[in-house]
Amino acid sequence: MIAAQLDKAQDLLALSAVCRDSRRLVAEPSLWRQLCRRRFGVPTPEELGLDEDPSATCPAFWTQLYRYNHSVFRDLLRSTERPGGARLNALGGADGPLVIQMQ
Repeated sequence: MIAAQLDKAQDLLALSAVCRDSRRLVAEPSLWRQLCRRRFGVPTPEELGLDEDPSATCPAFWTQLYRYNHSVFRDLLRSTERPGGARLNALGGADGPLVIQMQ
């Protein structure tokens, strides 16, 4: 599957613009789960001891987690360019998904 080889969200989004079939393919939670793992080091549900993948009850879970992590790191990079440096506590609070690491 070509989509599984793409390692940037921008590439997946460009593929989704090709046709309806590719849009459905790109909406597949497993693609975004892999992207979260590769890009941000997010552990699998199994590694966290969960019985089921969160996308079983919320199909957009992995897409939303990717977007959240991306925005946190984007904001972090922007804040380091400003005087005063980065302030993690100002980036979404404690109620957002956990950001594990950036690779």
